[in-house]
Amino acid sequence: MADATPSATPLRALEPCFRGVVPATIATCSPEGVPNITPLSIVHYVDDTHLALSFQFFNKTRENVRANPLVQIIVLHPTSMRQYRIHATYERTERGGAVFERMRANLAAVASMTGMAAVFRLQGSDIYTVRHVEALDCDLDLAEGGSPADHVAALETLSERLAGCDDLESLLDTTLAGIAELLGHSHSMILFADEAGARLYAVASHGFSQSGVGAEIAFGEGLVGSAAREQTVIRVTSLRAARVMLDAVRATSIERGATLDGEREIPLPGLPDAASELAVPILARDRTIGVLCVQSTTPGRFTLADEQALTTLCRYLATSIQLLHGQGSRADAGAARSYAPRATGADAMQIRHHASDDSVFVDGEYLVKGLPGRILFRLLSLHERDGRVDFTNRELRLDENLHLSGYRDNLEARLILLRRRLEERCPALRLARTGRGRFRLELDRAFALIRAA
Repeated sequence: MADATPSATPLRALEPCFRGVVPATIATCSPEGVPNITPLSIVHYVDDTHLALSFQFFNKTRENVRANPLVQIIVLHPTSMRQYRIHATYERTERGGAVFERMRANLAAVASMTGMAAVFRLQGSDIYTVRHVEALDCDLDLAEGGSPADHVAALETLSERLAGCDDLESLLDTTLAGIAELLGHSHSMILFADEAGARLYAVASHGFSQSGVGAEIAFGEGLVGSAAREQTVIRVTSLRAARVMLDAVRATSIERGATLDGEREIPLPGLPDAASELAVPILARDRTIGVLCVQSTTPGRFTLADEQALTTLCRYLATSIQLLHGQGSRADAGAARSYAPRATGADAMQIRHHASDDSVFVDGEYLVKGLPGRILFRLLSLHERDGRVDFTNRELRLDENLHLSGYRDNLEARLILLRRRLEERCPALRLARTGRGRFRLELDRAFALIRAA
């Protein structure tokens, strides 16, 4: 490999230019001296002396660099509008390893959003050694914005707050509120992996017009699902072009009579005009237990520093979640059972449970499905039979009717989801916390429990 010459401008200082907000260009030359200029959707920063470009299709650029490895790449700072010319040499193509996997995951995420997963597949990561970077003269040289946020101080403050959380719900809410206040990311959500490790469900969100609690997305679907499946950070800073193609794909599907959202689906929370998105997996050793996602309407909003800060935060969250699961299992061991008369009245809620997918409808409106639906049906059945109102997490974990064996760590997250869905969609029916690992079923109206075939 050729030695890299120290640059007048370090590559790390050009990080905003590598977010894909403004397309870059690459200039190559054939052995006969014929130049070729090609636009680049994004240039990937590798380290202080290397960049990577995606190899998706066989094209003139690749033909040229194989014959003549010297290239020039022009990038533009998205706020100062200052241009930089990067002199580089093509070194090799990688088809595996950390750089390739990271680029593949990002490309797969955008391709999934646009319905082009079968077309846009990364064939390799072309690695270039940077020989020199020069700043070009520019008639328009704007300020590059305010000073960067102090992520270390923000993480220190947030970790202190999280240390005081004694249950999962407060841990999640404190995390999202802290991300907004201390890091300036006002739109965020946390999703947990389901029992089978195949889908994610939203448990908490911040800043969106609709909470989206209970929304689901498959592993590998979109940015969030890709971060979960690949167990890597996905950072996309120019979503608007992808959204144009996505809307076209959806419109075509609708014209063909396809059903995009079933009657049992909850829309995933999100900004309709999001331009940047960052999804960070929450990992416990080699297992994905969830994903933290932040969105912004500003192109190029999320930086490498944001990515590093939220990755550190997710490591802390993974440890805290596991610790709280263990504490919760011990804390709710001895709760007493309480009973109350069954509510009666002509204005009874019609609560219908479908055993096929454990979906629950209240007065004909969809509420929840899956394990949360199965839990709600079980609680209402016990109340209907015995008049019980007080329950514990522990007894639910041991209840054979819920089939929780092997998946008990998800119980508290599912209860949070169920409690918040009830608050949003059925306020006459509540699950009120009465202590750690304990809760009470509260009813303002009578109900009729209907067991659908």
